[in-house]
Amino acid sequence: MRNVFFCLFVLCGCHFMPHGPVALAKDVMVEVLSENYKETRLESSHTPLIYHSFQISSSAGSKVIILQGDDATYRKWLRSYLASTNHFLLRIDAGRNDEFVSSKAFYIDVKQVHPVRQDKWVPMEINEKQEMPIEGTNYILVLDSHKKRSGLIRAVIEKMGYQADIHPNSETAVASFRLYPDKFKMILAHHESIKPKENNFVDQIVETDPGIPLVLDTGYQDSGAKQIYTDRFSNNPSVVIKPVILNELSKTISRLVREDA
Repeated sequence: MRNVFFCLFVLCGCHFMPHGPVALAKDVMVEVLSENYKETRLESSHTPLIYHSFQISSSAGSKVIILQGDDATYRKWLRSYLASTNHFLLRIDAGRNDEFVSSKAFYIDVKQVHPVRQDKWVPMEINEKQEMPIEGTNYILVLDSHKKRSGLIRAVIEKMGYQADIHPNSETAVASFRLYPDKFKMILAHHESIKPKENNFVDQIVETDPGIPLVLDTGYQDSGAKQIYTDRFSNNPSVVIKPVILNELSKTISRLVREDA
C-alpha cells in the first residue's frame, strides 16, 4: 500500500514539476548618451509618426534602443523623467537576452523602460488626467510671468498662424522645451522672468538646441540687464538681446522664426 501511495504521488506531482529552467525577464540598467526624437505627420492622418531612440551604454556595450508603442502619456512622462537623469532600466523580455547582448539596434516597447529607484524597477503610476503632449511643430515658446503682456504676445503669435506655449517661470519653460524641442520654431523670454542665480535658462536652452532662435526681451527700464546678457551671449548668433516692441513683434518673429523646425 505504501508503494501505491508513492506511485500516485509521483504521477500527480509530475504535472506540477517544471520541464526545464524557467526564463525570466531581466532588468538592465543603461546610461543615456544621446536621444533622437522626431515626429512626421502624413497628410491623410492626424496622428504623428514618432521615431524615438536612445544611444545607450550598458553592460552589454554601446547600442541604439528604438522605442515602439503609441502610449503618448507614458512617453511624455518618460521624456520628462529623462530630462533630469541619464539612467533608466530596460525590462528585457524572457528569451530576448541574447538578442539584446548581440544586437547593435534593439527594438523595445516604450513601457518596458522604467525609472531607477534604488537600483530596483518600480512600475510608473500614470495620472490618466495628465495633459496630453502638444500637437504639431508650429509653436513659439514664451517665458513671461506678466499675464497681460504674455496675453498680448499670444494674440500676436496666433494672429500670425503660430501657436503659443506660455510659461510664467523658467523651470517649466525649460522642461517643456526639453520634452518637445522639435516642436518649437523660436523662443521669446522676458528677462524679469529669468532667475539667473537659480536657473541658467539660456544655457539650458542652448544646451538642448544650440540653433533655436531665442529673443531675450530686456525691456527699456533695465539697461543693466541688457549689458549682462550681452556680455554673456554676444558670441552666440542664435541669441538676440533687445527690447521687444509689441507693434513690431510680428516683424521680429518673421525675421527670426526657424522654418525647418
